Amino acid sequence: MNFPTLNGPYTLEGLITGIHLRSKRSPYLIAIDGRGGSGKSTLASIIHAACPGSAIVHMDDFHFPSSQSIQLPPSQKQIGADYDWKRLFLQVLQPLSEGMEARYQRYDWDKDAFLQTYCRKRLLNYRNTPFLFFNTSIVSKI
Repeated sequence: MNFPTLNGPYTLEGLITGIHLRSKRSPYLIAIDGRGGSGKSTLASIIHAACPGSAIVHMDDFHFPSSQSIQLPPSQKQIGADYDWKRLFLQVLQPLSEGMEARYQRYDWDKDAFLQTYCRKRLLNYRNTPFLFFNTSIVSKI
């Protein structure tokens, strides 16, 4: 599988090799960006399968309920304005970066509310495991 990058075409095998080389140093974040239906989930699943112990977190789980969202047309909002960046940092990024378990409530799009159960994520091999984070263009804010 080939995909374009700023430095020319890249193979999936090359990507996985690069991940394994970087993961020997410390845990790190991989943000996957793209439009709806562009293959973000598929790519994250492939990387996750090739990197045992990695964790995947979906940015959709950090969307504000509509009662907390900025009530403006999308063209008048900053990118990522409807996402709870503080909760993402405190409940996921900070704990995982410290080798601890991340624990957070997922957002239910159908109910426009947070689920009552908590999702748990842990990097099984803290020192050399990627942390996969993806969704839409908002990942560029990380």
